[in-house]
Amino acid sequence: MRMQPNKPAETFPSGIRRAWLDNNQIALILTHAELTNEVQSAWHQLLAETLREWPEGQPILLMQDLSQPGPIIPRTGRGGKFSSALRNDRVIYNAIVIGDGRVKRVVSHLMRLAAIRESSHKERVFTSRGAAYAWLRQVMKSIQ
Repeated sequence: MRMQPNKPAETFPSGIRRAWLDNNQIALILTHAELTNEVQSAWHQLLAETLREWPEGQPILLMQDLSQPGPIIPRTGRGGKFSSALRNDRVIYNAIVIGDGRVKRVVSHLMRLAAIRESSHKERVFTSRGAAYAWLRQVMKSIQ
């Protein structure tokens, strides 16, 4: 695989930041802002944009870091832009980073109960960005 520099990190008015890792093969989305409805809406829009712009034929590797203090569980029901960008023909690996082990267990359980889960969409919850990154790098190696 040809090495290429990562795209520059971007910071958006809502305080959300998107960075690229491993030759633009992993998208990292994070914020240190409280996840108000406005920030959550901007987060969903950025996710949808990231998915739409992902190169065809490449698996999507996302890391969403929600480990900042304050409310951490994104709202549900209004993720239409994000949901519509989740096409069934794309393979998606989504690493979600949250800070607390107890919350991790609850979020993991809720994710398993979610009604729409495609076999091509793999999600795992982590309590550290390092562990999430290691999982995505392992996935990258296994699919190349």
